[in-house]
Amino acid sequence: MFAGMDRTGHATGHPRTRSRRGRGAHDVVFAGTRTVSRMLLPSTRQPTICASFSVLKRFVLTIMLERSDGTSAKSASLVPMLAGGPSQEDLLLLIADGAAGSYDLDRIRLMKAAFLVDQKGPEGWAGTFAFRPYTYGPFDSDIYIARDALVDEGLLSSEPGRRYHAYKVTDAARSRLADIERKIGKPHADWVRGIGLWVTERSFSSLIQSIYAEYPAYAEHSALVRK
Repeated sequence: MFAGMDRTGHATGHPRTRSRRGRGAHDVVFAGTRTVSRMLLPSTRQPTICASFSVLKRFVLTIMLERSDGTSAKSASLVPMLAGGPSQEDLLLLIADGAAGSYDLDRIRLMKAAFLVDQKGPEGWAGTFAFRPYTYGPFDSDIYIARDALVDEGLLSSEPGRRYHAYKVTDAARSRLADIERKIGKPHADWVRGIGLWVTERSFSSLIQSIYAEYPAYAEHSALVRK
């Protein structure tokens, strides 16, 4: 569904869905690092890992390898996952920073963009959101709280749009965005921005239909689906 960049910022024309822990082909996560890149070489099926570190007292290394026969080896976590990933506010701000399509970044597109980040983002970000099926598909009320906090802090502007209010990053947000990019790495930051662009390039009906088609479980309570 979403094409353009994968989690490491590499170009892709195919949908990206998150591999759950213990089931993925290859996954290396450094929690709290500045940059993480992951790639599986198709010719050798051997992992290539590139990472740039900030100075840390502790870090997490979680490795999942796939055997040559295609089955998953048992994952190993050296220490418990630390709280060092992006916050809800961080991710919403990156989404807004990339929202350069012809449609406004309204509350519905912001919600759906956050859902795509939740579903397709790195394993280390799991649990940042808590989506459930609702009237217009996946919904997490905490996103509105995070959005309002960004508006109150002057990092997002809120202006009347075509139907709902439209949200845009302000000049005051540039320093915060730079901090987020340093925290999670530019490839990941640009990937989130790419989702912000993707949702603002599509009409409401096209966006909803695309998400319902890929995630039908989240359409079960939708007012837009004929029973």
